[in-house]
Amino acid sequence: MKTHASPIERDPPLAALLRLVAAEEGQASGRIELDQAGWRTLVREAFRHGVAPLAWTRLRDASASESIPPWALHDLQRSYFQAGLDNLRRYGKLAPLLRRCAADGIDTLVLKGAFLADVVYRDRARRWMSDVDLLVRREDLARTVALLSALGWSQTANDAMHPDTAIGHQLPTFVQDGVRIEVHWHIEDEDSPFLIDLEGLWRRAQPVPIAGAPALALAAEDLLLHLCLHTSHSHGWLQFSGGLRHLCDIAAVISHYGSGLDWQVCATRADAWGIGNCAWLTLQLARDLVGAAVPETVLAQLAPRAIDARLVEAARDLALSAHYTRLVDVVPALAQAWLTKRWRKLSPLARWGSFLLPERQALAAAYPSLRPPALMPLRYLVYGFDVARDCARVVFMRTARGLVASERERWKLASWLESRNDARPSVGAESVTPQDVALKATS
Repeated sequence: MKTHASPIERDPPLAALLRLVAAEEGQASGRIELDQAGWRTLVREAFRHGVAPLAWTRLRDASASESIPPWALHDLQRSYFQAGLDNLRRYGKLAPLLRRCAADGIDTLVLKGAFLADVVYRDRARRWMSDVDLLVRREDLARTVALLSALGWSQTANDAMHPDTAIGHQLPTFVQDGVRIEVHWHIEDEDSPFLIDLEGLWRRAQPVPIAGAPALALAAEDLLLHLCLHTSHSHGWLQFSGGLRHLCDIAAVISHYGSGLDWQVCATRADAWGIGNCAWLTLQLARDLVGAAVPETVLAQLAPRAIDARLVEAARDLALSAHYTRLVDVVPALAQAWLTKRWRKLSPLARWGSFLLPERQALAAAYPSLRPPALMPLRYLVYGFDVARDCARVVFMRTARGLVASERERWKLASWLESRNDARPSVGAESVTPQDVALKATS
């Protein structure tokens, strides 16, 4: 019987990139059979996914590098050196801050990229990052803000938020000499549907030196679950928008901790937090796409009793494709409303209201050249034209209709991720077993 090729098999550059990031350092072997256009696609996708430095380290001193055009090797190597220089500057700013926090008795937990690059990847140039994420206790926010201000970190006047009345899970970004720091008091929004044990995170946190300065890090199981939650749910905003970089982080954490990772604790804690769907789907994709060493028994324990195959495919597409970028390019006015945390939670009437009467602040951000108050009527006129244009594209353009269909699937996926682990797919959905999903991924 003839079998159809999977989307990855039909995309040789993507298949080659997945093979690179799934290999161990120096283990990439065999020729990569791509023409010049294929190599351009691979390099472009490596940059888009934020894994170009990692891809370079996989190729360095490996036999596969012989089959790569010199310009492709140069571009990947350049990304590695650039990430190293950028991260050197970030750690140079972070270390004094961590020392001052320790001296002032402020417990500071280093999250995600800054911890992963220094401790898990053990080579800061391998892991690109845009900012540094720190977690402090809510009661220490005011002191942390004062300390940052004393060290020369600043926020824009429009973004400044008083620590005592802050909402969400983090303060607006602090900036100094181009380095960005985000201060969190929780790993999830306060109105999150999940039941994160924040005190447990602090109780289990481990001391660890970051850039030679004293700090704290999440326990291994908490780190893995946080990465799964951030990768898949993204605070209810842009699901799986981190692409391969976030999935590679998960694979690296599993490899780094090895037998020290208690998978039973991970499964039990995921269920207690209500993130079983997030953990199962993210670990499934990390195993299938980048070779993360996730035990089959763990996936079986985390898996819901019934799975909608369309949602799994939607997550896979979001992780691999440029859906969000394409949506903004094709229907920018509609995307401005859709790519928010609140859109899914609005009633149909409220959605129409958000289109007809958008918030002034959102309009000002969307049309910066029309920012003066006297131009407000013109701003609304231009916005109305843009919405009408986007609606026409949805009606007449196949590409736009396809993006809208994908966006609807994303909304369903986001709702499913927020449901409990034993949730069943909606009536009429194509239900499959976890074994079916695994078979489909390898077909």
